[in-house]
Amino acid sequence: MNIINRFAKNLVCIEYPKERCSWHISGIIPKFSNQIHKYDVRGMRVEDNGHLSKPGSTSSKADKMVFETDINWLIFDTEEFHRYLYDNKITIIHLDDMVKNLNKIWVLSKDK
Repeated sequence: MNIINRFAKNLVCIEYPKERCSWHISGIIPKFSNQIHKYDVRGMRVEDNGHLSKPGSTSSKADKMVFETDINWLIFDTEEFHRYLYDNKITIIHLDDMVKNLNKIWVLSKDK
């Protein structure tokens, strides 16, 4: 099962984009919101140095960026993330730094 299908198990009111774009699925996570959000749910890839990375764009139309760990889904607010990159004049940030420095984060347990 791919990452989008695994994440979809947590959503209601699911919709998929009609054409290729910067978000992969939209819907509501009842535990956190009653609002429909668009989610960037791309998987991470292993770089030559062994680090995991997830490419992104500051022009993304996604409301939330989703990261999958072994036990949780980490869901970040895209606008806050982009503002953090801009304010700190950086283009790369590690996931643990995102967790420490960003405030709008939803942590969704996978044992749902």
